Amino acid sequence: MASRAPHRSPSHGETTRIGSGEFDRVIRRTCADTALHLIHACGRAMAAVHVRTPSGWLALGRQGHEPEVDSELDAFLEYAVATADVMIVPDSGRDARFAAKADVRFFAGMRITSSRGGAVGVVSVFDRQPGELTDAQALAVSLSARQISTLFELRGSRQQQDTIQNIIDSLPGVFYLFDKQGRFLRWNQRFEEVSGYDRTAFSKLTALDLFDDVDRALVAERIEETFRKGESEVEVDLVSRAGQRLPFYFTGHRVELRGQPYVVGMGLDMSARRTAEEERDRLFNLSPDLLCILDVEGRFLELNPAWEQTLGVPRDKLRSQLALDLVHPDDHQALRTELLQRKSGPAHVTTRLRTADGQWRWFAWHGNADPTRHLHYAVARDITEERSIAQALAASEARYRSLVESARDAILVIRADGTIDSANKAFEGIVGYEPSAWVGHRFDRLVHPEDLARAVQALGQLDNEHHMPVFEIRVLTRDGKPVPVEIQGTQVLLEGDTLGALVIARDVRERKALDDRLQRIQRLDAIGQLAAGVAHDFNNLLQIVHGEVDLLLAHPLLSPQVKEGLEQIDEASTRAARITRKLLLLSREHEWHGEPLDMNDLVTRFLPMLKRLLGTRHHLEWHPASGTPMALGDLGMLEQVLMNLIINARDAMPEGGTVTISSSVVEVAPDRAAKEPDVEPGTFVQIAVADTGTGIAPEHLPHLFEPLFTTKPVGEGTGLGLATLYGIVRRHHGWVEVDSTPGEGARFLLHFPVAES
Repeated sequence: MASRAPHRSPSHGETTRIGSGEFDRVIRRTCADTALHLIHACGRAMAAVHVRTPSGWLALGRQGHEPEVDSELDAFLEYAVATADVMIVPDSGRDARFAAKADVRFFAGMRITSSRGGAVGVVSVFDRQPGELTDAQALAVSLSARQISTLFELRGSRQQQDTIQNIIDSLPGVFYLFDKQGRFLRWNQRFEEVSGYDRTAFSKLTALDLFDDVDRALVAERIEETFRKGESEVEVDLVSRAGQRLPFYFTGHRVELRGQPYVVGMGLDMSARRTAEEERDRLFNLSPDLLCILDVEGRFLELNPAWEQTLGVPRDKLRSQLALDLVHPDDHQALRTELLQRKSGPAHVTTRLRTADGQWRWFAWHGNADPTRHLHYAVARDITEERSIAQALAASEARYRSLVESARDAILVIRADGTIDSANKAFEGIVGYEPSAWVGHRFDRLVHPEDLARAVQALGQLDNEHHMPVFEIRVLTRDGKPVPVEIQGTQVLLEGDTLGALVIARDVRERKALDDRLQRIQRLDAIGQLAAGVAHDFNNLLQIVHGEVDLLLAHPLLSPQVKEGLEQIDEASTRAARITRKLLLLSREHEWHGEPLDMNDLVTRFLPMLKRLLGTRHHLEWHPASGTPMALGDLGMLEQVLMNLIINARDAMPEGGTVTISSSVVEVAPDRAAKEPDVEPGTFVQIAVADTGTGIAPEHLPHLFEPLFTTKPVGEGTGLGLATLYGIVRRHHGWVEVDSTPGEGARFLLHFPVAES
């Protein structure tokens, strides 16, 4: 029977003229009664009966709205007259045909036909809120349209009396026509069925005979009012012949027939509405939320028991009190603007309400205005605990986010499909991308291709275990460089009960560099210990050789050839002794005599010797810093260090070049010292020796200070010069740094601790 607004072109149908004759007045009144009946039957705010006249649509019955609303219905009416069944538009805002008239959101109507079968009007109910109709409610609209259509058919029928009776009998409610003495002249079949009286018995009744003593006086008063004022209405219980009480809503209008006054009217069975009201009242009283009805000033007209239970204030005391009297002063304007001053549509606002013991609790209000009745309907839900939990959760999340964002390690959440859900700031420090750039993208694009299988396998183990094993992979930075990171993770539960992985990635570049340096230091120490043992044994042998050569050279009978050979042996043993001293110095077992030294003065006094070592094809520059503090050192050892560096610089510049020596003061912070095994925190005198030679290849830098390592051709270097330099500087509790680029020279930075004053 019902139709969901079919897509068909509107039909103009027929037009009709409504005059001021007696029957036309009956039609007008019946249309108004029908519209009122539909409001009650369908639970909607507005209803009307419209007919098409030559000048446009005319509202014969209008209930629940003002005339200006009629203009908003034109589009709905045009489609309704073209539809055979009840046309229902649940939500015009979602229907392209009515979007421009979206102020009326719900519409249900059925066309009125004339005696010629053409559509002359529409019976409709509508609302500013979307909604639906039950089958019973749709039937009520259909029957009402049929009732009004029948009146129009009667209007043009030659056999008017028979047609009227048929119309009366087809009405959904009871119909009656009685004179001033209350005697029934006409009634419909429905009235007989409801009352339980047959036609003969009914013809002997008066209007007051259908009510008990309690309601009879009220009904008599309303009948007298109808004859006096022209119309009235009353809601009372009709008492059937069997004594059953049935709630009915009766309307009456005074009409004149053959010069005599009569009352014509309809009665609507309110049983369904009363049942619905009882259910509503039950829900109203049992609801844990605070339900209320307010007038335009915000005064309580009705409240449910939850108000008293929640606030501790008796309902009788709250009735007629202003809602603002309970609201925190800081929230007055919000409640007034968002709820009390709203003319239509839903309202939402959060305020604090005072309890009987003076506490303030938070409530979320949801309301709606009824402009026709000048009322506000509202629900207030206590959200104090929810708000406290939400605030605590927000604070906890803020603390967690602060910890995550301040972490030095990259922290990522990876979904089960491999996409990155979130990442902290440290993520950018490792790979060079902002975290937001990778949210929603797969993590495997960041992993070095050779390490991807191991990473996927480790993440896959989270399906059966909560933790993955710690492992190391390489990730690719924004410029494509691989960075070693240490990965560990655990399983986490994401929103929607989906599983993901919380992954922590630690940049291990510094740690690996420290490990490499530590291994080099340990290797140097091991070689130094070996060199010390060899040097001791070798030096003992050299003493024997040297002593025996001295004895032989003292013999008077030596030939010149033998003497020359012994002298060469003596010279070779002397050179070998110098090598053993270097080895002992490398092993740190050589005796060290430290004293406060002015490093600038030491270099200045040694410059002539250094220039002679360089030769005429090389240039030497000296740039001392002013105010350099004294450093603790051994003069002879430091001279050896400078000589070794100058000789290396000279050999690195076979075609000539410049050597620059400079001094400065360096402050080393504890955080830097913690990153490098050789470095100590404090104040140091730095001596820098730079050349413009061939430089040092990157692959040679890690082995530069290893004993016996040399890049010079065989026979041109012992591989002990830089190793001895390293040992001397470390003996002084300092360290050496090397900065070199192939083809651009090298720079050695020697650091010596400042002597205590």
